[in-house]
Amino acid sequence: MKKFLLTFVIMILLLSGVHAYASQDREHGIAEFIIHIHINADGSADVEERITNRFIGQFNGVFRDINRRGIGRIENFQAWEYIPATGEYIPFTEVRRASIGDDKVYTVSNESGISNYQLFSPSLDEYRTFVYSYTMTRVAARFLDAGQVNHYVIGSEWVVPIESYEIKITFEEAPPISGELTATVYIGGSPHWEFVSATNDISFNSYNTHLNPGQTLRVDAIFPTTWILDAPIINRNIDDQPFPVWIIVVLSIVGLILLVIIIISILARPHKVDFNERYYDKLPADNGPALMAYLVNDRTIKIKDMIATLLNMTKNGVLSISTDDTGDYVFTRNPGFTCVLKSHEDFLIQWLFEDIGDGTTLELQIVRQIGKTEDTALLFHEKFNEWIKFIEKEAEHLQYYDSIWRRSPHGELEYRKWLAFKRYLKNLTNIEQTDINTHEFWDKFLPYALSLGSTKKLIKKLPNIPMPIADDLSDAGSVLWFNIISPQLINVCNNAFADTYSQAQVYAASSSDGSVTSIVSSASGGGGGGAF
Repeated sequence: MKKFLLTFVIMILLLSGVHAYASQDREHGIAEFIIHIHINADGSADVEERITNRFIGQFNGVFRDINRRGIGRIENFQAWEYIPATGEYIPFTEVRRASIGDDKVYTVSNESGISNYQLFSPSLDEYRTFVYSYTMTRVAARFLDAGQVNHYVIGSEWVVPIESYEIKITFEEAPPISGELTATVYIGGSPHWEFVSATNDISFNSYNTHLNPGQTLRVDAIFPTTWILDAPIINRNIDDQPFPVWIIVVLSIVGLILLVIIIISILARPHKVDFNERYYDKLPADNGPALMAYLVNDRTIKIKDMIATLLNMTKNGVLSISTDDTGDYVFTRNPGFTCVLKSHEDFLIQWLFEDIGDGTTLELQIVRQIGKTEDTALLFHEKFNEWIKFIEKEAEHLQYYDSIWRRSPHGELEYRKWLAFKRYLKNLTNIEQTDINTHEFWDKFLPYALSLGSTKKLIKKLPNIPMPIADDLSDAGSVLWFNIISPQLINVCNNAFADTYSQAQVYAASSSDGSVTSIVSSASGGGGGGAF
């Protein structure tokens, strides 16, 4: 028994040793981090980072995350490997995609205010020095009495220790210098060094200290405004307290209430029209679901209105619907259609079929791929907004509104009829309708029902339609026929376009720049890095 226990203990110790060795099989650290930030006269900053990486084990490359909070855009990014023995700089080339094993290439992605740069260059038990150069378009703030740089030189996102660092910040103005520079360096939120200098630069190093993963280093520097004369000015002194927030809130609320009262009493009061029917059993106008949505939804256009427009053009013979070998849906242009397209319909055809499709067909599987890359998603977002402009121009021609706040008498009458039509669609089972079982009825109403949000209730009634009608429509690619055979048509179409547009909105938001005052209340920048 004792021999068994001894053997068991030895095995545990051996396994523990193996585990300890395995845990140290791959290790990455920053041996040296040298950064030079040069502040330009317009408040932007040119940055050069020289980072020496220590690799134990095999790695495929490194990554550098730059937090764009308060620094504007990242421009002119370049990367090299520096060879200390020869002084040579070997450049990296930007590519759209890279794979494990690739060398001297890098990829760029932007998400949630972070720019991520991945450098691909395999390493094994060695030291490698990579150099980054880029411009931050907005770093320094120019107040009435002083300039300020309040910047995270090393952010909390670093996932590896930094054993040694050397930091230098210089300014555009050359000697003789007017005024003095004061700066405080914070590590992990606590002040560690303070500088007062008559020169236009700050230099400091680690002095045998290191930064742990997640530990920040921030510089808060105050200097004369003459050093950044080309930067936008913030109309207050640097130490002035902003106007009390609670007073701003109270005044804003009171002002908003007064404004709403004035608008409602003077401008927003609807015209009186001669229409009091609860139900309306025909289309008030056949200008297309998008124009109807613009009127009914107070000038708001959504992705579902684009789907409804496609279905309406299918009803009019401009398009037809079919399925491919995988069962997915395909829209096809009919060369012989006779109806005249409105400008927003013509633009939609050109965009979806010429730019996205092959000129004749539009496959939903192609639409789904658009949102997976930033460039194509942003183009989709831009084109959708351009399509809305066509709808706005057509609505203006139809004179739906006579002011920014109120519908015209003609627009108010049509608006009331559309609301009555919507109630009619929701109460079909309680209304006597002789042509409810005809395909003309459903093909005409389904696209508008989608924009009005009444599709689900209508789809539930479709199984009651005699199937011979559906058989007659199969060759025409009818909206009705596909909703009988596959009730998911509208949902599938809507999801494909909606998912793509949602991703496009994410990319559009992350690429926006923000305002100049965003750097006033908090420090800017940051970011991190590591290896993979």
